Amino acid sequence: MIFKQFGMFLLVGIPTVLIDLIVYYGLISLGLNIGISKAIGFITSLVLTYFANKLWTFGHIRYFPPYAPIKFTLLYLFTLVINVVSNKLALQGLATVQYKLFYAFLIATACASILNFLGLKFFVFYKDIKKRQRRQANKM
Repeated sequence: MIFKQFGMFLLVGIPTVLIDLIVYYGLISLGLNIGISKAIGFITSLVLTYFANKLWTFGHIRYFPPYAPIKFTLLYLFTLVINVVSNKLALQGLATVQYKLFYAFLIATACASILNFLGLKFFVFYKDIKKRQRRQANKM
């Protein structure tokens, strides 16, 4: 189950990462600070991320847990910091590498994505997944 959900999470992640990447490069090209550009790009992809993962990856089509948006926000605030810091560290480590912005973006996105998946599965939607599994088991 976790591998299927992780695959679905990755499929949801492709358009959200593209949104993040476009905003990141767009803001940098307008002269905005790299860290601020990274943060804004990350934040712009959150709405799509929340609803796509809620409805599709973790299957909360009919049930809307009232606390999930709060947990989601806390998780993504944490991973936003991880994303921006890992981007900065990667830029420092890749200082002489061509395409360092792109590689740093990928490293930061990978770090945040792994933490986001685990946080969504075991923190944001965890109890709801267990409740749904018990209901399905009781129907059989």
